[in-house]
Amino acid sequence: MEFEELAEKNKINDKDKVKAPVEEPKKVPKIYYGSRTHRQISQVIKELRRTAYSNAKMTILSSRDFTCIQSSSRNKTELCNDLLDPLKKQGCPFYNESNKRVLSTYKGLDKSTLPQPWDIEELVEVGKDYGCCPYFAARNLMPEADIIFCPYNYLIDPNIRKSMQISLKDEIVILDEAHNIEDICRDSASDTFRVDELMEVIKECEHLITNVAKEKIPQYAPTIKTYLETFNQFIEITELKCKDGKSDQLTSKFWSSRELLELMSVNKLERQTHYQYKKAALDAIEKHNEAKEKSREQSNVHGDPKKMVSDPTISPNTVPVVFSPLANTARSIILASGTLSPTSSFSSELNTKFPHMLHANHVIPKEQVFVKAISQGPNDVALRATYANVNTWRFQDELGQVLLDVCQTVPFGVLCFFSSYTAMKTLTDRWWQNGVMTKLHQCKRILEEPRVSKDLSEVMREYRSIIRQCEEGTMEDSRITGVILFAVFRGKVAEGIDFSDNEARCVLTIGIPYAVRNDPAVELKLAYNDFHSKERKLLRGTEWYAVQAFRALNQALGRCIRHKGDWGAILLIDDRFLLSQNQSYLPNWVRSMWSNRSKDYNLRENLKQFVSQRTKADNERKMLAD
Repeated sequence: MEFEELAEKNKINDKDKVKAPVEEPKKVPKIYYGSRTHRQISQVIKELRRTAYSNAKMTILSSRDFTCIQSSSRNKTELCNDLLDPLKKQGCPFYNESNKRVLSTYKGLDKSTLPQPWDIEELVEVGKDYGCCPYFAARNLMPEADIIFCPYNYLIDPNIRKSMQISLKDEIVILDEAHNIEDICRDSASDTFRVDELMEVIKECEHLITNVAKEKIPQYAPTIKTYLETFNQFIEITELKCKDGKSDQLTSKFWSSRELLELMSVNKLERQTHYQYKKAALDAIEKHNEAKEKSREQSNVHGDPKKMVSDPTISPNTVPVVFSPLANTARSIILASGTLSPTSSFSSELNTKFPHMLHANHVIPKEQVFVKAISQGPNDVALRATYANVNTWRFQDELGQVLLDVCQTVPFGVLCFFSSYTAMKTLTDRWWQNGVMTKLHQCKRILEEPRVSKDLSEVMREYRSIIRQCEEGTMEDSRITGVILFAVFRGKVAEGIDFSDNEARCVLTIGIPYAVRNDPAVELKLAYNDFHSKERKLLRGTEWYAVQAFRALNQALGRCIRHKGDWGAILLIDDRFLLSQNQSYLPNWVRSMWSNRSKDYNLRENLKQFVSQRTKADNERKMLAD
């Protein structure tokens, strides 16, 4: 009896016990690696192959323009959406039930010929071989992937994150080449439109309302017309007037978020009205896409000539509007770049604390880099590349002599950076007139960075071909020792191309690439920072302005040295580089290797000695390797 009572008592006690919660296994965070271009992602993949992590599960997110293997010339996104629309029942031969999983799992990839890690071009080739869609294969690998590579906007733009089903909660985000992160965030949350485009939409709505039978008038037309008419009145009320009678320059104003909302509410553009317009606009887009399928030809109903009018811009000067959701959601965010310096603006502009900062030294020893600021030319003419000076023959001719001294002394590749295409044309035109280019052509082939990005690939192929011929000694003209490439700060050459070894034995920078000060966006940003500098601990406008210029300059300087065995000369042409304040904006590695601080010219002798020493060292290293 006692035994039974004891057993019953224990049974009751067991019921009263609270079960300990079962701990879920900790999730290993994914790494999202964002880079500016697909070319840069390709370079990262090459480096990943050389590490102990080359077998990590990875994928690359890319647009259909890079990954769709359909042969159609139609817009790839539109084509894909049409083919996969269940109502149209067309289907895509490269993405269906029979083949959609072939490359969409890592087991499937292991059975394919795809190397690990792979590049997007390699995935596309394998997709063609197997008849499978590379675009969806890469997307479907995301849940299992340890590291996901993608362009910046996939991580920064909330709309793209949503459409790509990217959740950054508790994940690790690495933004490579992050020196431009402020501009990227600002651009992501900015929009620009033309007044004539606004009026054209209003006309289209009027046309529908006036010329279509009442019962057939689309419901969206009156809503869109009323909203845009009100918005146009709002623009006129804010008095964006031409500056000094110039049609391409406007006086502008910036508002805080609260001020803008209040102002729009007063002008009958309150939030509810916006929601109604958004719904009507989405309906109009859907109807437009349906109509476009019936007729691919688009025509202008009214045929009115376009007027050159202003471009109103909605541009938040508070970058945190975009960056804060990332910082508040992700487990860790790493901003990486060889040219983050100066770092003073990041915390304030992004409104994010960065408790850990690493200013790493360069991988190469000091003797492999020659750094010199050139304040005057061989004829003792001061070199200060301001707008006024650049347009004088005296400056142009002296700079041409400096360029000749460099190209006649430094072998193989030389990169020369200008502040703009206009400055490049002004200077090169003069050099053709005064004979500098003729002399230059006797020792270097001459190439220019094209204004159109798609033309750059051909220029780079020619550039590298000339370097290769000079290395092999197969140039038809034996006097030619290499090639000089004229390029611009903030361009493709300065920002996204590797120039290793003989591809860049010298980088010349002409002036300091300050942004155009009377650009409305720049003017507004300067005023905004001055107004909020104390309250939000932002840099003063002039300080921010200088930081942006030197970031562009520093990025160009980084083209010269690409690995620990590389060597080259860095020439800063402008007497303003002798000022300690300007030197403080340069990267640590440039300042630490700046041994030649003499104001004397002596450039030809300095370069000749440096090139001789480095060539001798290269030859000795090759002999030891053999």
